[in-house]
Amino acid sequence: MAPAMWVWPDVCRCNDVVLFATISAVLIIVIAQTYTSSVRYPRNLPRIGRRPGQTGFSLATRWQYLVDCSSLYRDAYENYSKKGKTVLIPGLGARDEIILPGNAIRWALAQPEEILSSSEALVEINQTRWAFGNSSITSDLWHVGLFRTDLNRALETVCAGVNDELALALDTFFGVDADNWTEIDLLATMRMVVAQAGNRFIIGDSPEGLKLCRDQEFLRNNVAVFECFILNGGISGACPVLLRPLVGRMAAWPIWRRMAKFRRHIRLLYEERMRILRLQQQQDNNPGKATPRDFFQVMMQFAATYRTEDVNDFENMAARLCAANFGAMHQTSIQATNLLLNILGSDPEFDTIAVLRDEVARVIGPGGSPGHADHTGSSRAWTKAKVAAMVHTDSAARETLRINAFANRAIFRKVMVDGLTTEDGISLPKGSFVSFFSQPPNTDSEYYEEPLKFDPFRFSRSMNGAAGGDAANNKDPSAGEAGGPKYVSTSERYLSFGHGKHACPGRFLVDFELKMMVACILTRYDIKLPAAYQGRRPRGRWVAEAHLPPHGARIMVKRRRIVE
Repeated sequence: MAPAMWVWPDVCRCNDVVLFATISAVLIIVIAQTYTSSVRYPRNLPRIGRRPGQTGFSLATRWQYLVDCSSLYRDAYENYSKKGKTVLIPGLGARDEIILPGNAIRWALAQPEEILSSSEALVEINQTRWAFGNSSITSDLWHVGLFRTDLNRALETVCAGVNDELALALDTFFGVDADNWTEIDLLATMRMVVAQAGNRFIIGDSPEGLKLCRDQEFLRNNVAVFECFILNGGISGACPVLLRPLVGRMAAWPIWRRMAKFRRHIRLLYEERMRILRLQQQQDNNPGKATPRDFFQVMMQFAATYRTEDVNDFENMAARLCAANFGAMHQTSIQATNLLLNILGSDPEFDTIAVLRDEVARVIGPGGSPGHADHTGSSRAWTKAKVAAMVHTDSAARETLRINAFANRAIFRKVMVDGLTTEDGISLPKGSFVSFFSQPPNTDSEYYEEPLKFDPFRFSRSMNGAAGGDAANNKDPSAGEAGGPKYVSTSERYLSFGHGKHACPGRFLVDFELKMMVACILTRYDIKLPAAYQGRRPRGRWVAEAHLPPHGARIMVKRRRIVE
């Protein structure tokens, strides 16, 4: 989430003011939580940084969560999780979080939803009841389920359009100057590129949707909504439960203002899709007229059949569409930024750009410009098979996610009953939240050679059993997959996308988009780091437990005259 000093007015940039305000806020929140929390943790549950039997956390430990969470998590992982022990750690504000050890993953995944709830944990993390101001959206997350059940079916049918939109977005935001190098703010640029290309998948298969995909005011508002959404989740979630109705609504005000603008933008789109639904009903599904194949149409058709009260509620559908947009774009823009920085900052021995360009030419065709036939007449359209064949790009993307994931925990659950006891004998109180570390095992030298080094082909080499891949260490269950572990693969050791039936359903869309972006950027543009970086990518930044791309990181781009 965005740090406060980058969000609030310039008066808050004074370090002394920020420090005083932050310490005061932490004190107030901790005191309020102490007297209002209904969750009482058992004394035999170890607390990080405390001696056995001690309860609560020192302010120093809570401060460490805010300013040095990486070392806090590493300490908890090495001394508890890796040794099969459950541990309590501080969270944002007055939150306390239970971390289960990695050997408890199967036990946790085997618990039914009424015992350990994934949906309730999701609502708590995102604080959506305040963000959207509509309880029905948080109590019935059917739009999230569609990502799980219908996303793959829609991917291949619309990816040609997404690729076309991606090319247009790059023309706009990377530029077309083939004579001069242009310096761009990478994260800000990729947010706009991903917003345009991602909206083509979400809403772009109709005239009204296509116009919105290319409306920069609409795209900028999308990005602003997502930033406010993350900030609201942090502010509301940090507050004691009794204060959330007040603080949550105050923190959500910027979202409501942006959402009102979002609704104005999509009003004509919604009316267009309602007309299409009526035509389908009147003309026996209207077999003679093409129906949009994007994800919003999937949502509309599902709601028309199973949630008629929702499909006729414009504000409800707008909020669900916004949530779907967030799921499709937020992680993609972060991963695309980190991937490009890692490619540019990788060691010369890998010759990363040349290897990836060669793969694009081999898999997609000369010039790497899918979506049409080449001079032989053979189709070069994107397909799932071609995406799967981009093994080196896949490896670079997985390696980026291993090192630079936004989230550092996974498999979040809310305890819904009393009396649930872990395998190591800890009674989990009702209302508490449990999760597993994902980033610490991803950078554990026991499982990965040179774990902090970006090795773009670590995973693609593993298909041959070469040293350095997971197969060589033989510790990652996903290493046994045919062709080596894939970007979208999950395992009990690799939790960047979660694991089990609630693993991130949008990861397949991210996979498609990242590979399209790499192919399009590397074949259309020369890219490099600014000279000031001396060939090294700038380090990412931790904001509490979120791991973000470096603020303001820039790259140089120039359009290639000849696409090889």
